[in-house]
Amino acid sequence: MIRNITLAGILVSLLNTTNVYAHIKMKNTHSQLDSILHSKGIIINNGFQENFKHKVLNDRQSTIDTSSRYTNIEFEVYSDAMNTIDSFLYFFKDNNFKVLSHCIGFSCGNSMALASKIQSDNFLSDKQKQQYILFYNDYNWFSLHLSSYENKTFIFYRSVFDKKLKNSLELLFINKNNFELSKEVIAKLDNYIMLINTNSKSYTVIGHTDSSGQISHNQVLSQKRAMRVYDYLISNGVNKDRLNVVYAGESTPLHSNKTITGRELNRRVELRESKNL
Repeated sequence: MIRNITLAGILVSLLNTTNVYAHIKMKNTHSQLDSILHSKGIIINNGFQENFKHKVLNDRQSTIDTSSRYTNIEFEVYSDAMNTIDSFLYFFKDNNFKVLSHCIGFSCGNSMALASKIQSDNFLSDKQKQQYILFYNDYNWFSLHLSSYENKTFIFYRSVFDKKLKNSLELLFINKNNFELSKEVIAKLDNYIMLINTNSKSYTVIGHTDSSGQISHNQVLSQKRAMRVYDYLISNGVNKDRLNVVYAGESTPLHSNKTITGRELNRRVELRESKNL
């Protein structure tokens, strides 16, 4: 079964002139990755997905911008797909990417649940042959999903760009299901509000969770965290028309969810300067 799904909940910030070098570097990265993909597989579909969705939150409306680049490759020989995975691993490690998650075979769990969770085109897979890897570097995520079924082998590759802009604030919610503002978070927000009030720029509030619990629960929890920060900003004089709200759930970790510390650091809300109004 082939299905295209946009990687939901991820903010893609438009690059300004200060990010030109990073943009060129990322284009070079894609060029090198494309050469790896072309070497042994046949690209059956690819593209750049971008949706603009609106959700009404009580009497407020928040905009969620989602965007990602994807490629779906078919291999005639399973070993060629495995060699391609190895080439990706070497490339990312040589270029200082962190491996946030890597599973092989049965350790990945249910193949259809995995594919749905990471929004891969390939929903069916022999559980013994599947593989998933998530890489991260400087607010850019790259995921690979290898699936093999009915004598066909595929690698679904997706990249998400979320370049961290200047004037960014990160607020941590250490407790697993917490979305209340601690004294430390409030102190940081109060200082940030002073910065916001010195300009007329727009800002984005992004809620995140770790990977504990159900995906749907984490999506709601990230919404609650983002909205709690949003409400605090509004109640302290920030114009709501200058704010966007995004809830990314568990989809964009900055650290491995395999450790207690990593999970704590992934439970966060980011507040960052957006494109000027």
